[in-house]
Amino acid sequence: MIPAEYQLNIYEGSNFNRAMIAKDDTDNPIDFTGYAAQMHLRETVGAATFIDWSSYLTLGTTDGTISLSVPYIATESFPFTKGVYDLELTTATNERFKLIRGVVNVVNEVTR
Repeated sequence: MIPAEYQLNIYEGSNFNRAMIAKDDTDNPIDFTGYAAQMHLRETVGAATFIDWSSYLTLGTTDGTISLSVPYIATESFPFTKGVYDLELTTATNERFKLIRGVVNVVNEVTR
């Protein structure tokens, strides 16, 4: 599966929420029963340090929903203003694939 490309614009110090429905090649929602998800953000693909947003992900089951709910406390101090991310899924049979990936833009906070 080729991952979808999606740009994230994150406002530093603000909650960040996104929801989507993932569908298969026949336009049916993907059944996420038994799946696990990981999401990392890095300044560059090769950067050793990363921000782990895996704990902010919630997978639906048969409806194909994925929700990302990041509290403001986790967006308060980014070590970069532009970076990359991907969302990796592991199936119940231990197969892995990237569902979505893209660029992260962080807009610095003015009001603190």
